[in-house]
Amino acid sequence: MGDIPTLENVPAEAEKTIGPFIKRGREVATAQPLISYYCYLYAAQLILESKLHTQYTSVAEYIEVLLDTIETNRKSLEEGAPKLAEILLDKEKSFKLVLGFTLSIFNKCASEIDQHMCSKKTVQGFMAFLNFIEILKLWPEIYETKKDELQKQIKYAKYHSNRVLKSLKNGEDPNDYVTENDKEMLDQLLQEQFEGTQDGVQESPTDEIAPTLPEPPSNAPNNDI
Repeated sequence: MGDIPTLENVPAEAEKTIGPFIKRGREVATAQPLISYYCYLYAAQLILESKLHTQYTSVAEYIEVLLDTIETNRKSLEEGAPKLAEILLDKEKSFKLVLGFTLSIFNKCASEIDQHMCSKKTVQGFMAFLNFIEILKLWPEIYETKKDELQKQIKYAKYHSNRVLKSLKNGEDPNDYVTENDKEMLDQLLQEQFEGTQDGVQESPTDEIAPTLPEPPSNAPNNDI
């Protein structure tokens, strides 16, 4: 007999597809129960869309556990957290909740980059951000309106994650890096120094009398001799 399916034991056949979202759902289950609920819901949606449950018995058994967990968590929210239950019924508010939480993770990581305090934990934070961004696709119509803006942050997170990991792998300091804020501050400093130099240069006076040049000798005869 096979092992009894549990939420944390994602089948190998589905790990790549839903593993990150089950992990995030478990991580925030206590602090952010509604976001956790949406992580599980998105994972279930991915299984159904990919039809993995029709290809593997292990996934078919797992999704039953996952759907039971989703239903249990929903009832718990409806009965014990009326404010969250209200958000649950409103897709705009739900999207806003997940987006706000997701951006708070991004902003923390971006701040560590700007302050030259990044580490492997910064990369882990960016990975969490990239996972939670995917949850927003539960509301595709709203997601499309934010997609272009979010793509900039996604690109930033991926770039710095790769950069930091590469630096650590090579035994280099990932904080030995000129950030955009550094560049802006340097440009501003150089501009201020340039303007200060210009202010210190005195212009030649224009209203003073020009020095008189000596007159050329006259060839006229001297009548006094």
